[in-house]
Amino acid sequence: MIIDVDFLDHWRTQMICDALDDPLAPLYLIRLWAHCQASRTDTLKMPPAGLKAQCRYAGDAQKLEAALSESKFIERKGESIHVLGWKKKNAALFNAWENGAKGGRPKQNKGGAEISD
Repeated sequence: MIIDVDFLDHWRTQMICDALDDPLAPLYLIRLWAHCQASRTDTLKMPPAGLKAQCRYAGDAQKLEAALSESKFIERKGESIHVLGWKKKNAALFNAWENGAKGGRPKQNKGGAEISD
């Protein structure tokens, strides 16, 4: 999982801290991202109460989801949440998972051009 060096000071991260009035808000995002990595997806089927539980947030579930939505970290689609930008930021992980499912990285031809008769 990739976390940018300015994550803690980024304006979107600060939006969540302000909306929740909670300096621990960045941990909620990291827990959500860790769940994405463990699940190998950026779309998770979970209700607001599930999001609250996954993030270990002690407050109101709707308030957490609203803060994450307003700061453009998540988007609700029916029964699922889509973690915005996570797949793009972690494209190398997704590529590794796809290659692993196919038996690993394809072998490179190291012998150069072959001569045929």
